[in-house]
Amino acid sequence: MAPRSWGRVGAVAALGLITVVASALPAAPAGAAGRTLRYYNVNQTTIATDAAGRPLPSNGQGAAPVAGDHLDYTALDYAGDHRRHASTYTASSHLACTFQTPTMLTCNAQFAIGSSLLLGNDVTATLSPDATSSIPVNTGTGRYKNAKGTIVVTPVRNSLNADVTIRLSGLAAWPAPIGQMARSRSAQYGSRSFRL
Repeated sequence: MAPRSWGRVGAVAALGLITVVASALPAAPAGAAGRTLRYYNVNQTTIATDAAGRPLPSNGQGAAPVAGDHLDYTALDYAGDHRRHASTYTASSHLACTFQTPTMLTCNAQFAIGSSLLLGNDVTATLSPDATSSIPVNTGTGRYKNAKGTIVVTPVRNSLNADVTIRLSGLAAWPAPIGQMARSRSAQYGSRSFRL
């Protein structure tokens, strides 16, 4: 079998075609809120570098990845899917991976929605020929603090874009609008007044 070229590996990994091989996610507490979010993921950049951070010639086209090589992928995300989605993006995503072998990677994934982040930290993954992949969410910030779940990536044919379904659990009740927060804090702290 001929070695896989960086271009092919880069396209496969950029599309999120990785299967997680080691990432145990704790179960969500009973009664924890769950959410499903759907996005059309539009590729912005795909960059391949060597272990020293130098760009690989032709962005890695024609060369097999070696241990220490990096793959960096960014995208803008539109609510919906590739057939029907919002006209402006409302989220963005980033995947940064380091090759351990030509087919095994260690990755960090960030999915920013508004002023909050979903994170997949230190995910060990392997390249797979399957059409759909899954990246675990093991924490978050803001409204997604302590989130657990999965980012499921389904590539769109003949492109570097993908449909993304995010399934979350372990979320507290979603934040109330600012006015409701002010009223509830006011009641909680008695007669003290403050501005948010």
